[in-house]
Parts: sequence; structure tokens; C-alpha cells
Amino acid sequence: YAHAFLGAALCATSVGITARVFGDLRALATTEARIVLGAAVADDVLGLVILTIVVKIVTEGSVGLGLVAETVGAAVGFLVVATLVGAFIVPWCFEQLRRVTRSAATVVVLGFALTLGFAWAATLAKLAPIIGAFVAGLAIGRSPEHARIERERAARARADREKLQRERARRQAQLEREREHLRRSELARQKAITIMKNFPES
Repeated sequence: YAHAFLGAALCATSVGITARVFGDLRALATTEARIVLGAAVADDVLGLVILTIVVKIVTEGSVGLGLVAETVGAAVGFLVVATLVGAFIVPWCFEQLRRVTRSAATVVVLGFALTLGFAWAATLAKLAPIIGAFVAGLAIGRSPEHARIERERAARARADREKLQRERARRQAQLEREREHLRRSELARQKAITIMKNFPES
């Protein structure tokens, strides 16, 4: 059973790493990235079913069809419900929010809250939280507020980069001042030693 358990544990795709790679390549919004991530989500669902079956075989010696159906039903049910919520409820929420406030920060907070909510719902379906976050991202990406959220996120990222650059420049300037102070101190010390050597002994 050790080989079966190890194989089942390794069959799942790391959606998080795949999404991070596409994000670093700035290709997360492309059609190819969505296809790859969608296939990874389906692979994770199948991996969950396989792992459940193997665990039951190892612990109980057999597995019932009901357990397999329950696992598959929970995973598929979450994906279906989350997709429907993302297609109809999420745009409605953003529309209502736009009528109440025009603050970009509020829109970003709502998007973040929806992402956390979808991730939490995925854990209830015994799926990886990032699968729920992925579905939320697809839903937000189809909403009219996507461009607004992206602009706010880009502005915040740019502000963080500028702040980091200013901090690095400040530290570099401080190091340069310390080096200059040490250099002057060393020159003063050398000058004092030279004067002491040239001073005639009484």
C-alpha cells in the first residue's frame, strides 16, 4: 500500500506554483494560463478522489461506492455552485457597491473578501483553498470592475516599489555618509600620527 499511497499523494498538481509562474511571466490573464489552471483544478479534483480511495483502502481494506460518489459530488458541486455564484452573484454585488460608493479601495476590499470566501468554501468541499481563489479570480475577471481593481492593485504595487526604492536609496546614502565619516576619521588619525612623529622630542 505504500507505493499506492505515495503515488496518490504525488498526483495532485500544485495550482499555486503554476499560478505564481504565470504571474511572474505576467501572463496570468491570458487564455493559455486559464486553460492550464483549469486543467490543474480538474486534476486536483481527480487527485482528491484517488487519494480518498487509497486512504480508505489502506485504513479499512476496502472502499465503498458511496464514499467515492460523495467525494466527487462535493468537489463537482462546489465547482458548479461557485461558477454560478461567480457568474451571477459577484457582478450583482459589484453593481450594488458601485451605486453606494465610488471608492476604489472599497472595490478592492470586496474583491479580496470574495476571494477569501471562495477559498474558505473550497476547504469545506475538501479542496485546496487556492482552487476557490482561482474561481473567484475568474469571476472578478469577468466583472465590469476588473479594470478598476487591476488599476488599484497596480497603483499599490507601484507605490510599494517606489517606497522600497526610496528606503534602499536612504540606506545607501547613510552607508556612504558612514564610510565618508570613517575615511575622514582615518585621515585625521594618520595626520595626527604624522605630526607626532615629526614633533621634536624635548
